[in-house]
Amino acid sequence: MTKLKRYILLIFLFISIFLYYFLDWRFLLKNDHIYLALAGPMSGQYSSIGKCMLQGASLCIDEINQAGGIDGKKIVLDPYDDKNDPRLAKEIALQIANTHKYIAVIGHFYSDCSVNAGSVYKKYKIPVITSTSSNPFVTKDNEWYFRNVHNNCIQSNFIASCIKRICPDENISIIYEPTNYGKNTCEIFQKAITDLGLSLKYKWKIDSPDEKLDEKIRRIVFDIQFKNDAGIIFLACYAEIGVKLIKALKDNLVKNQIIATASLASEAFQKGISKLKKEKKNPGFYTNGLIVTTPIIFDAMNEKGQHFKQDYIRRFGSRPGWHAALTYETTFLLVNALENSPIDGKADTIKPDRQKIRDYLAGTTSPSKAIKGLMSPIFFNENRDAQKQVFTGIYQKNQIVSTPIQFQPIHNIFSILDFNDALREKKILLLNGQFMYKTNIVYTGIDVKEIYNVNFQSGTFSMKFNLWFRFEGQLNPENIHFINSTDNIQLELEKKRIINNVSYLLYHVNGQFKMDFLPKKHAFNEHILGVSFRHNELTRDNLIYLVDTLSAGNISNAYLEQIQQDQIINPALGWRVNDCYFFQSIEACPPIGNPKYLNLIDGLIKYSRYNMGIRINKNEFTLRNIIHADLIHHVFIFSIFCLICMSFVISKDISLRYSRTLWLMQAFFSFCLIISLESVLNYNFSNHLEMYQIYILKTIVSILWWTVPSILICLAIKRFIWNPLEIKTGRIIPDIIVSFVNFFIYLLTFFGIIAFVFDQKITSLLATSGVLAMIIGLAVQINISNFFSGIAINIETPFKIGDWIKIGNEEPGKVLDITWRTTRLQTIDDSIVSVPNSIVSESLIHNYHYPTKVFRSWFTIHIDNSIPPEKVKKVVSQSLAKIDCICADPAPVCYYKGLTEWSSKYLVAFSIMDYSSRLRTVESVWTEVWHTLKNEDITLALSFPTYLKKGIL
Repeated sequence: MTKLKRYILLIFLFISIFLYYFLDWRFLLKNDHIYLALAGPMSGQYSSIGKCMLQGASLCIDEINQAGGIDGKKIVLDPYDDKNDPRLAKEIALQIANTHKYIAVIGHFYSDCSVNAGSVYKKYKIPVITSTSSNPFVTKDNEWYFRNVHNNCIQSNFIASCIKRICPDENISIIYEPTNYGKNTCEIFQKAITDLGLSLKYKWKIDSPDEKLDEKIRRIVFDIQFKNDAGIIFLACYAEIGVKLIKALKDNLVKNQIIATASLASEAFQKGISKLKKEKKNPGFYTNGLIVTTPIIFDAMNEKGQHFKQDYIRRFGSRPGWHAALTYETTFLLVNALENSPIDGKADTIKPDRQKIRDYLAGTTSPSKAIKGLMSPIFFNENRDAQKQVFTGIYQKNQIVSTPIQFQPIHNIFSILDFNDALREKKILLLNGQFMYKTNIVYTGIDVKEIYNVNFQSGTFSMKFNLWFRFEGQLNPENIHFINSTDNIQLELEKKRIINNVSYLLYHVNGQFKMDFLPKKHAFNEHILGVSFRHNELTRDNLIYLVDTLSAGNISNAYLEQIQQDQIINPALGWRVNDCYFFQSIEACPPIGNPKYLNLIDGLIKYSRYNMGIRINKNEFTLRNIIHADLIHHVFIFSIFCLICMSFVISKDISLRYSRTLWLMQAFFSFCLIISLESVLNYNFSNHLEMYQIYILKTIVSILWWTVPSILICLAIKRFIWNPLEIKTGRIIPDIIVSFVNFFIYLLTFFGIIAFVFDQKITSLLATSGVLAMIIGLAVQINISNFFSGIAINIETPFKIGDWIKIGNEEPGKVLDITWRTTRLQTIDDSIVSVPNSIVSESLIHNYHYPTKVFRSWFTIHIDNSIPPEKVKKVVSQSLAKIDCICADPAPVCYYKGLTEWSSKYLVAFSIMDYSSRLRTVESVWTEVWHTLKNEDITLALSFPTYLKKGIL
């Protein structure tokens, strides 16, 4: 490679690295971007919620862009800060509209902000989705505004219906703040409980200025303390007021049950409460027992929701709140609309593109057209409100967990063939004029005692563990089907307790299960052990198994330390526990002709599936995790770059001069490349591939771990042994030696791959190879003789490549190559002669280049007897001294060898440096000697027969 080409390649590599690290290279060829705007409180009192909204939206956008964007176009998200100010929100909406580049908007947070900004979006026909504004007026009469959260009407009516169902004789009191949100929620809730015949006892309004707010709250709390009939207290306020109210109520030991809207399930409320001294000292002091509505129950999220939660924690280092989750989900709704709408995505088509997005969202009005969300499929009603379930959660230990009973709306009662039976059995209830599933929440936990009989060949293992259920009501949660069991598993009841209508069942389980049963949880050189089960009869509409997060032993990190310490798997097996999982998912099963489920929309019965997995890996030193996860991709790219530079860019002179250093660098970056490659495949693909695909990738990587070192060993032998020997001896190492050593190393590598990668015994292979070698040996015994003769020649080195030699009676020739079968010579007439090595080893070899390359040549001349020998020798020596093509050392000489019958005999001897020029040199010497003798009148003597022939005698 020329120097110019090397420089061009080096520049190209540097540019490639720059583009990879600093530019979104996937979008370089696409000049068009798709712009979305996010409007919310990025600063001010509620900046924590604005931050969560931005994090949720950014996480979704980054996932889409990493997957290639929308038709190769990058999505750009621009945040706008409305500071939760309705007036400023309208100005922000005008800015967004006048920019003429945003295809849709996400926001705002406050309902007042959304209502004010909505008039602008309606005027400029910009589709917008809010994930937080719950006032019904946000979407009312505005066909461009969509809502991905339950509105105040649904939320308030739901709470009233639940109170009516659970405690119909209880009094109700309301505390609200006079904001649009508080007043609207209070009015709807008051009307709902009145319609249901419930008793509204008291109602307090917090309408004092900020400086008198604390005094107003104290008076309200004082009233509650001295009015024993206040009953259930319903709070309709934002998080800031909620923190003050809850603190005052708890500090004054108010025992009334408190129920609040989703604002008290927000990150802002939790952040405000966590700053209180008593809450810091005793988490849950202020919030334990507080019931709130929430659009998200994280423990009940589906698989998509669980992935979001894990990704959010991994990226931002904290648990997400429902604002972040719903904003992520809302962004995904817009992305789905972008993918499924025939938009052009150009600046001059922004208006028709907006119309297409709006029409697509407005057309998503049934379960069959629903978009998969974090909790359940999402679709809109005629008012563009997402038909989302209202969840109720209860604060325990400073976190929201699901209440024992949830209610899910039934979108199509005709799909339930046994509707009347379900209604009679109270599996279906009528709440707020809508039929709903009564969903029982069963808190479930597992404590593994021992894992044994692990068989990796059959992919099975046995496990002993304790299984418990905690629930309310009359259920049989133990009627389960183990999805990954190999036989029927019997549950042995260990303990049963019922306290305050809460049932607790503890079972001992022992059985055999299949390993690697969790989809998308695979990794290289690791296995997943554990269990998955579902109920045999009750679908997810009526029963959900949730992870019992309130039991400290079932928090994954703490439980991982416990089972590692308990050594649940025998260390003698050579495997150790690396990680553990607890999560619920959905098990979709075909009805198999069951008439009860013939009217299902998607034709599948969906059960709640509980999963517990323990990841194990070999208890041995491994380089896989030596590189930090954040550096894996950088190390991978940089290693490729350095190896390419060392292979193609560096000149041959530098390679020879620094061969050992370059080898060490090549070895280092080669190992870095394999380690990072394995990690890249593990992190990026293992959770998205099936087990057999994981096995293929694992096999390829394992083969690389054998082949790359063998290549490096061969390269090391060349650079640390062959090259120094060639320099020291000045002789080229024959190819047969190099090839034989390399073949032996690769043969050992091949046997290593068979034995350790494919886990096959090589004894039978060696035996078969021995028999095969005998058969082949008999067939090619002559070639084998040549092969070992070639090895003997290379060991004894009677000649080397480049030497001029004569083998037996063959013509002299220059050695071109010594192969495994023949020695090739180039003769003086430029023809190639291949002599079998067996013949070479048995023949007489005349090496004209050994011990030195100087070749001694001579010829005889006959001079008339009348010429004195001294004169002849002097003349011949003078003529030889004039010839440049012969060596001066040793000096050419002329010897007098005596008289013959007809002449004096002289021997002319001289040295030649290059044997290949022997004929030309001899010709030059003869010519010069002849001319010199003629000039000195010295006559060459002719043979006796010539005299007779010419008639001289």
